[in-house]
Amino acid sequence: MAALIACWLSAPDAELALALLQRRGDRASQRHAARQWLQAELQQRQPCLLRESSHGPQPDRGPWRVSLSYGGDFILCGLSRHGQPGVDLCAVDDFAGLHDVATLYFGPQWPGEQPQQAQRFAEQWSELEARSKACLLPLTEWQPAREQTLAAARLLMQQRHGDWVCSAVLLD
Repeated sequence: MAALIACWLSAPDAELALALLQRRGDRASQRHAARQWLQAELQQRQPCLLRESSHGPQPDRGPWRVSLSYGGDFILCGLSRHGQPGVDLCAVDDFAGLHDVATLYFGPQWPGEQPQQAQRFAEQWSELEARSKACLLPLTEWQPAREQTLAAARLLMQQRHGDWVCSAVLLD
């Protein structure tokens, strides 16, 4: 069985505590390992149990909110007692149709072919997914009203980790 490796991307007591977990295996085993880690982490902070919700596992009581994202061997976990977190991992990948997808989800302001467009796409996609999670909204195509709603979630961190971009936002 593959071990779970955890490293903090922020201070564990930060406004939005971010941990990057790594575990090889299929998605079901990754989810199980992430939930076990999360349960142990929450027990240290404020004893409670996890309950499943349509937005993933959440503490059954107390101030803590959780957001998880899975990508490859990585699991990004955000914990906050200051608001609703949203986290996301996106692979940096220059795939066919990138421009069409970007225009559909990021709007007409997305430029044409550009240097490092795969990096820019991963950054924007990761931020979009994280903001959508924090606002508890489904991923939708670009429209001005969506942008106004998602703007309420503050981007707290975005960094590249290998071939992945990690984004974390918080809706106060």
